[in-house]
Amino acid sequence: SRAVLMAALEQVLQVTDQHQKAADSGQSDFFGLATEAAEQGRAAALDIDYATGVREWSPEELLACEKETLGLYLSGHPIDRYRAELGALASCSLADLKPGRKRVAGLIMAVRIIKTRRGRMAVISLDDKTARIEVTVYRDIFERNMERLLVDHMVVIEGECAVDEFSGDYSLQAAEIMTIDEARNRLARALVLDLAADDLHNGFVPELQSMIAAHVSGRCPVAIEYAGADSRARLRLGEQWRVNLSDGLLEGLRRHFGAQHVHLEY
Repeated sequence: SRAVLMAALEQVLQVTDQHQKAADSGQSDFFGLATEAAEQGRAAALDIDYATGVREWSPEELLACEKETLGLYLSGHPIDRYRAELGALASCSLADLKPGRKRVAGLIMAVRIIKTRRGRMAVISLDDKTARIEVTVYRDIFERNMERLLVDHMVVIEGECAVDEFSGDYSLQAAEIMTIDEARNRLARALVLDLAADDLHNGFVPELQSMIAAHVSGRCPVAIEYAGADSRARLRLGEQWRVNLSDGLLEGLRRHFGAQHVHLEY
């Protein structure tokens, strides 16, 4: 995997540097090394010890490295991880956009800053994998949201949709811009853990407390959807369990309990 290859990169560079120095000093034939690598396998020829137990890259890390290296996403799209939530976070997809007040979500593909007599404004290119539109961000909104307007970041934007006079396409004039976590914390009604009796072992409570400790004092309630052998119940945890939603919190819970057992209700 790419994670294993990257973990071995420093060792590969050291070994190839040693072989090159040996070849330069006449101790071995560099081209002979290449032939041997072709016959016996490059790892054997260069004595590379590929590590086991290396943590695999998350889909997000994989996509980020693809974009950095190739300038494009190869194995997926960053918006895929939010696909299940988009119906709740946005009033419509970009492909279904119509004139009127709308809330849309998408990935910022480009930001163009324009200087005017009244100050700076921006035009951003927003993509949700169904379509791409331009969003105009006028001075007051721009000044309040500059730190949110980052390329390759997800945002949720509320604004007025209209037909662009020049292109004939739909465009949006932003009235409010939120990060994905800000939108979650405003719109989500509960963080739900779907757990069975076997999951609620001795030590479960301090274990869960430890996982959410860095995210408490938020506004989102936490609930456990309990399923026993012959019963089901929802356990709504107390006020002290309310959390501040973030990618980090959700990813940690999904790694521990399984992605299918952790979801947000809107």
